[in-house]
Amino acid sequence: MLKITIDKTDKVTRFNLEGKLSGPWVKELDRVWVASAKTSESKPVAVDISGVTFIDSDGQQLLARMYGQGVKLEASGCMNRSIVARIQQAAHVAGNGTRRNQ
Repeated sequence: MLKITIDKTDKVTRFNLEGKLSGPWVKELDRVWVASAKTSESKPVAVDISGVTFIDSDGQQLLARMYGQGVKLEASGCMNRSIVARIQQAAHVAGNGTRRNQ
């Protein structure tokens, strides 16, 4: 199960995730993110995965795609910080020129 809470302020739209980012929950996060992008102004988006206990490979790929489209990834805990660092490093090594809102 994955709990997705969206906090919108004047400066940022933040997705707070809790639970497991795996299986059908990856598609649900993708759906919610795309729907939110259609209704939000051009505010920066952040995804906080501090409350996530497990992320499968599809979840990591979605986070990488989100990061590549300008989403700021926030994390605490060794596992989640490591996943964010790998995503950021992979984007840097690939010379990902599509990053926005850095």
